[in-house]
Amino acid sequence: MRAPPRLFTVGGSARKGSLSSVPFTVTHPYASFLVSGGAFETTRVELVLADTKTPVYSISGTDQLPLRPAVADLRSHLGKQIFI
Repeated sequence: MRAPPRLFTVGGSARKGSLSSVPFTVTHPYASFLVSGGAFETTRVELVLADTKTPVYSISGTDQLPLRPAVADLRSHLGKQIFI
């Protein structure tokens, strides 16, 4: 059985902008997701309070392609509106 192809970029990937979600209510004490990408402040993922625009969780990649799990502790924000 052949190994799956390895995916990578040649010469790097330029940053292209940002994405945001619509606000949603925190209904669970923890959030988990997968993260990858550059280890830069400008390539981070943030969970932000909708009313104050204050980040409550932030993580950047590790300059490696494999996705890795991230877990955010949102216990103190239950019932509040956040966005990604």
